[in-house]
Amino acid sequence: MKNLFYLAPMVYQIRYISILILILLAGNSVVFSQDFNFNTNPKGVNLPVQNVLQVAQDTLGRMWFSTVRGVYYSDGIQTHSLEESVAAEFDFSISLHIDEDGIIWLFNQNGLPKLFKGGYGKWEEEKLP
Repeated sequence: MKNLFYLAPMVYQIRYISILILILLAGNSVVFSQDFNFNTNPKGVNLPVQNVLQVAQDTLGRMWFSTVRGVYYSDGIQTHSLEESVAAEFDFSISLHIDEDGIIWLFNQNGLPKLFKGGYGKWEEEKLP
């Protein structure tokens, strides 16, 4: 019975030390956390909408953006939209893909399947079987 009285203060010391370690670990993560600033308006990009569905970069360094209002591309100075003749062929949501040869592919994400390739001033519709 006498040994139990000697163990009681040690149990409380272990509790206090473990609580102190938890507080130090929690405080350490707050002190050393990272903060990232995101630029919502990059230079040379002026999109008519902020909801961007896809972003890709072609071999010329142009950035392509698929948005809810269509596809736009930026050369770092100005932002351009797709030609009206090409944009009129698609429904609401246009997906884009740039392959290893630098060819830009546009296709309907929903609705009737349509596929266009090009991106350098000339667009061609690919017939699907």
